[in-house]
Amino acid sequence: MVYAYGMGAPTHPIPADCCSIPEQLPLVAQPFVLNFRYAETTADGKSRVIGGVTPVYAGMVGSGLYQVQFVTPAAPAVLPSYGGFSRGNLSVQIVGPPSSDTVAVCVQPGGAM
Repeated sequence: MVYAYGMGAPTHPIPADCCSIPEQLPLVAQPFVLNFRYAETTADGKSRVIGGVTPVYAGMVGSGLYQVQFVTPAAPAVLPSYGGFSRGNLSVQIVGPPSSDTVAVCVQPGGAM
């Protein structure tokens, strides 16, 4: 899960009595996808990229802050503790129509963090 600002207007404002039923959750209105890049280099020298993944949930949690929940793709069997990214061995890129942003996270093969 990551928290983000600047994902556009939600489908509706957060109701005062939020959120006893799922329909009350203010979701992201504009479409976007997630791209993942592991700090693993293949035999041809390229990074492993998994793209076009839809998040499990993306909605506003208050004051312009969004929560984006996702499942990371299976990690390579051999993965460095810290890769070539600023920190971490997996970069998660959120891509929408007007912009994108990337965050680096640490994962271990097998899904443990």
